[in-house]
Amino acid sequence: RAKASEVHIPETMINEPFKANPIPYEATIPLYDKMVQEDQQKRIQAVAKRARETLLASKLPPRMEDHQRKLMMEQMEEKPNGPQGEEFTFKPVITRAQDNYADYFDKQQKIFQMTLERHKK
Repeated sequence: RAKASEVHIPETMINEPFKANPIPYEATIPLYDKMVQEDQQKRIQAVAKRARETLLASKLPPRMEDHQRKLMMEQMEEKPNGPQGEEFTFKPVITRAQDNYADYFDKQQKIFQMTLERHKK
């Protein structure tokens, strides 16, 4: 047998070490993130489009819609609204002018003391 160092290998079969070309700029951009953002945008647009379609399809018949609109207008006229268009939730106790504030305070103090006594027991 011939030794490996004695074997003659043609020059065309000798491979040079692999050297890669530089990476193109387009490949260094975070492509996956870009694809994910595009998919999210498409999904958001599709959901909004579907919502508009279902809203248009879910309208009441014209006569019932007029009735609903009249009811809403009546409710808006009846309710006192705050500056943001919301109904007031806090309704303070308004005392009459002839009521003595000291008597009112004493009455409230007694009620408070009674609730404290009840909770102690």
